[in-house]
Amino acid sequence: MAGQEKSKDEHQHLVGICMGMCPNAEVRLRQREKMIHPLEMAIDSNGQRLNYPQARAMVKMYSRPAAGQQIKATDIRPVPVLMKTLRYLLANVCCRKDVSWALVYQFVSDRLQAIRQDLCVQRGRNVMALQIYQAAVRFYIYAHYRTCEHELKDFDPFLNMKQLVDTLSLVMSLYQELDLVSSIVAPDKVDLTDYTSFNGYDEESEEEDSDSDSKVDDGAETKIVQDSKASEKGTSSGGETIPGLEGDNNTVGDHDDNSSGSGSVKAGNTQEREKVLPSERKNKKQYHGDTVSCSSLQEEGVALYMLVNLGNEETIMNVLRLHQNIKCSKLVSLTLKMNLAWLSHNYYRVLKLSTCLPPLCQCAFHIHLTVIQRKSLSILNQSHSCKGQSYSLEQLSEMLLYNNSDHLAEACTHYGLPAMNGGVVFTKGKFNYEASLMKPRHTRRIEDQLATVPLPGLLLPTLSH
Repeated sequence: MAGQEKSKDEHQHLVGICMGMCPNAEVRLRQREKMIHPLEMAIDSNGQRLNYPQARAMVKMYSRPAAGQQIKATDIRPVPVLMKTLRYLLANVCCRKDVSWALVYQFVSDRLQAIRQDLCVQRGRNVMALQIYQAAVRFYIYAHYRTCEHELKDFDPFLNMKQLVDTLSLVMSLYQELDLVSSIVAPDKVDLTDYTSFNGYDEESEEEDSDSDSKVDDGAETKIVQDSKASEKGTSSGGETIPGLEGDNNTVGDHDDNSSGSGSVKAGNTQEREKVLPSERKNKKQYHGDTVSCSSLQEEGVALYMLVNLGNEETIMNVLRLHQNIKCSKLVSLTLKMNLAWLSHNYYRVLKLSTCLPPLCQCAFHIHLTVIQRKSLSILNQSHSCKGQSYSLEQLSEMLLYNNSDHLAEACTHYGLPAMNGGVVFTKGKFNYEASLMKPRHTRRIEDQLATVPLPGLLLPTLSH
């Protein structure tokens, strides 16, 4: 019995002594069994792959330990070697152009899982382990966006999401264990009303850009919120209809049925048009918010945690318990606004705020983009139903963050909404709620942002704590 307790205690404090990226025993086994990955092959001076393995380029692959198998310290890499391996994978392998990205993803994802396994065996719970886990989170988020258009045989989004959520949970728990959050608000004192006291990315900063544009945007947001509530209750919009989108009136009033803006019905009813789309206004300025910067790894980790779990109430409450300096930072405050807008079904506001996210957070938000676009179309179809009235696909595509009007027309057709001649007709009862969710696409806005950041700088954490 004493011997078993001693063996268990030694296992808990196991420290790896393998100083290479791959243990020698595994190198010999895989060379003998010809289990060499194409990315582990030797490369000549011209960058061409050769037909024999390069031992120093081999990386330990993930394998589940057999039941009762003793773990050897010679097969486990210490944390500094894991950090070196991580840099090699994210700064070198991910930038390879001689193979497809699908092959790169499969290789790096498997090797990252082996790195996490070695950390788990050694009970790695220090700052270096935190950096490794957060780098893995960055890779999973970036890979989820970059590989979203691939077939299921090349990329499994459900498996990638599971690894992302598990690793992100480890990151959040490590921040708490390492006391990087100086204090935690008592659970019985946490309230969503505390959010109104945030002094980071607040409403005043948004209104400073342009008073007139912000009024139009707020009017459109309010309309979407009211329409969503009306559609959820199964009620109609009180007979209010929004005709064509060619008007140039700039009056934005209340959205009640008895308001002065809708009191007089004229041919064309131009005063109501701007309540649907902020981009309908003549001489408008398209909303492009300034990108919010990230000042620390913890701030980035919390923001990614909320974006991946967008709309999850438990996630919001966990963040509201964090120290004031974290939850009031610009990036975290912005993502909190997006979560609260999601809970209030104000999907237009969620989309608008997402334009201020930095590149990596844009990739995290992209996970939910097709869901938000579908919900927005169903709300617009329910609340702005008007027989024979067509709405501009180009302006709707700008509002719902589609790449172009053709992609929006394809989505409308997929969900049962007739789209033709550059417009879409909303009719109650036409939306096909049984239709499957459309496959995600790369967006031009995110592609432009990613083009400005080198891939190693995007994937490797370099910020201070």
